Amino acid sequence: MIYLQNHKPIGSGQTRDCYLHPHDPTKCIKIMKANQPSDVNAREWDYYQYLIKKHVDTSHLPQCYGFIDTDLGAGLIFDFVGNSKHETFLSLLEKGKLSREKASQIFNDLQQYLKETNICFIDTNLNNVIIQSNRFFIIDGIVPPKEKRAWLYQKVPLISRWRTQKSLKPAKRKLEKLLNGEPIENVECGDIETA
Repeated sequence: MIYLQNHKPIGSGQTRDCYLHPHDPTKCIKIMKANQPSDVNAREWDYYQYLIKKHVDTSHLPQCYGFIDTDLGAGLIFDFVGNSKHETFLSLLEKGKLSREKASQIFNDLQQYLKETNICFIDTNLNNVIIQSNRFFIIDGIVPPKEKRAWLYQKVPLISRWRTQKSLKPAKRKLEKLLNGEPIENVECGDIETA
């Protein structure tokens, strides 16, 4: 049993909180928030298993190790990607720590990787992308928050590619606005599945 109740999450999303593993700083644990209608952790684990079975290149996803019991419920363990400041692609852009050229190259590489692998990236919020050692990692957003069409998006390559490209369009527009210094209303640039 891992005790997390007295620890502060290092990240919080729509359906889950993420905690640094208290006994292993190279790992993190994603915990479902209370009263969620579906188990995103279970679907993410299932999707990781599917990607591995199909020999998909997961080199830009943190490794997933399975479930662990915590005092907040079942948690899904991942490699912790990032730094102690928990800087994301978005925060690096906002702080001016990425040049226009570097940011554009990273986003283009991200698009190409997703196109080649057909990995479903639904929540394309730039906070879901971490830059570490000049490489990008998608740390969240590959599982739709609702179950309705998850299996279609994740396991039918043509639909996955279409959904990911659709999700990337608003992210690209907001990235361009950030790079041009234009004000944007909602920097959380995901096209989150709500239906």
